[in-house]
Amino acid sequence: MCGRYGLVNPGRITERTYEKFGIYLPEFRARYNVAPSQINPVLASDAEGRPRAAMMRWGLVPFWEKSDKPKFAPINARSEEVF
Repeated sequence: MCGRYGLVNPGRITERTYEKFGIYLPEFRARYNVAPSQINPVLASDAEGRPRAAMMRWGLVPFWEKSDKPKFAPINARSEEVF
């Protein structure tokens, strides 16, 4: 896995697709080299299980890491090594 991707702002398509379900995406700009640790728009579930949109930091941060800039934040985790 390369660890990077592109983020395109689809404009009106996004509004028609998500707003009819009551999901409003936060404002974001298109970027073509999104890297781990950057803030990105994400569709997730709220506490009741309903879909919502939010801006979140990309990365896997261990639960014990409390600092703003973790020293250990892998972007990929192997399922065989989880346990």
